[in-house]
Parts: sequence; structure tokens; C-alpha cells
Amino acid sequence: MNLESFTLEELLLTALKSEIESMEIYKKISMAVSNALLKDRFKFLAGEEEKHREFIENIYKGKFLGREIKLPEKTPVPLPEVKFEKGRYPFK
Repeated sequence: MNLESFTLEELLLTALKSEIESMEIYKKISMAVSNALLKDRFKFLAGEEEKHREFIENIYKGKFLGREIKLPEKTPVPLPEVKFEKGRYPFK
């Protein structure tokens, strides 16, 4: 992927979207697992993604004062599709 074809704004918005989607995946997994250690670990990872989101959002707000944050519908960063079915591994 050639990052030079993207503007700084596009890169920051894509990174922001990726952090939000990752956080949501970790939260869903933490609710789906019954093992307390795994549950705690996925909650921790979701919290880390939230910190990353805040960090990137602050950079965006500093570079693009007053501009509304509009996340792209699609991102060039693919994330795994997550399906939760009883008794099955949650990743497709």
C-alpha cells in the first residue's frame, strides 16, 4: 500500500476508525468468553484501543481545528469478521 496517495487527514481518520473497530471487537470477545483471565485480557486490550483512539483524535483536532470528525465507511485496513455462535470459535 502506497501511503503517499493518502492525505494526512485520510490517514488519521482511517487510523481512528481502525482503533474504534478493534476496541469493539475486543469488547465483544470479552463478553463472549467465560474464562476470567481471557475476559480480563480482552477488556484490557479494549481499553488500550480506547487510549489509541483518544490519542489519534487529539492529533486530528490539533491539525484540523474545528473540523468535524467523519470516519470513512470503508478502510484499507482489513479487520477480521467476528461471528459469535454458541460453542464456536468467534472468528471467521
